Amino acid sequence: MIKIESKKGIELAINTVVMLIIGLVLFGLGMSLFIQIAGSGEDQIDDMRVEIVDSLAGLECNSQEWLCIPTTRLDQGERQTINVYVTNLADSEQNIGISLPSSLTPRPDNANAYVLDKSGCGSITLIPYPNTLPIARGEVAKIPMYVETNTVSRACSFTTSITIENSGNPGHDEKAPVVIQVE
Repeated sequence: MIKIESKKGIELAINTVVMLIIGLVLFGLGMSLFIQIAGSGEDQIDDMRVEIVDSLAGLECNSQEWLCIPTTRLDQGERQTINVYVTNLADSEQNIGISLPSSLTPRPDNANAYVLDKSGCGSITLIPYPNTLPIARGEVAKIPMYVETNTVSRACSFTTSITIENSGNPGHDEKAPVVIQVE
């Protein structure tokens, strides 16, 4: 058996063990806080990326234009939602919708999807937002359109047009070019 000669030595050993336990608990709490902050940081980075893309598109679009569709660049096999920017320059709220030209081939498995073919390149699928959106006077709205590039065989540029339909003013429909570059 070990003979204990000093009470102070035992107190020092116990204090050391207690300090180690407290240190490990604080270290664990610090690590969990760091992981929680890092996780929320990733979400914030994704949100900032979306804001930056919208800001860049806004630089390409002039707020005095009624309609703007920035050139979109996608990779082969990528699926992405692109935005059509519509500014309501009228004196009242307008209901705005998107339609694609009848020359595009409807996709048999999806009534809202259209295929844009280009010989030597393959095809892309365009799916416009199916409803109209109310846009207040002077406001800019983003109307989404989904694009799939799964059947593109090489880098190519696809061009078509869309019609922005104003249900409150049927004579004020406007066509605009859509350019999608697949790299």
